[in-house]
Amino acid sequence: MRKIHYLRIIDILAIYDYNLGVEVKLTKQAQSYLDKLPKPDKVKINNAIDGLKQEPPLGDIKQYKGTGYDTWRLKATSKYRIIYEYYNNSIVVTHIAPRGQAYTKKTRG
Repeated sequence: MRKIHYLRIIDILAIYDYNLGVEVKLTKQAQSYLDKLPKPDKVKINNAIDGLKQEPPLGDIKQYKGTGYDTWRLKATSKYRIIYEYYNNSIVVTHIAPRGQAYTKKTRG
């Protein structure tokens, strides 16, 4: 049985880049985790998210296998991973997690 994944619009905070026309959204969970990080890590992760706005996206990106939907991970730093999905012609960052926790079933959705 295929798992269907829905995102509630209420849970998404939007960041829009007017120059490139690519919309990157963060869930409340991803935004709150980002807010709690130390400033140097926060800057590196924000730069990695900006790389997703490029065409093609920049960074060390790999697709998750066996999730049933279009889920990807971006290596933001040596310690942190950004988990995101393509949803309605935009990118939705669902999780920002330390390397060891980014590959658990809980993070995959």
